[in-house]
Amino acid sequence: MKRILVAGIGNAWLADDGFGGEVVRRLEQRELPEGAVVLDFGTGGLDLAYEVMRGYDALVLVDVS
Repeated sequence: MKRILVAGIGNAWLADDGFGGEVVRRLEQRELPEGAVVLDFGTGGLDLAYEVMRGYDALVLVDVS
């Protein structure tokens, strides 16, 4: 089984930068395929790096610029 990490990135305190977190909240309400992991990392790049090291087959970064 493939493992896919969907990582929400952004700062919820900024009006236009909480996009990644909002996408994560909406995805958490849905039934996802087995092996899909959805997490909100905010601005925690180091936390994201440690999570990626756990071993995933794919990484999807959700952010807005």
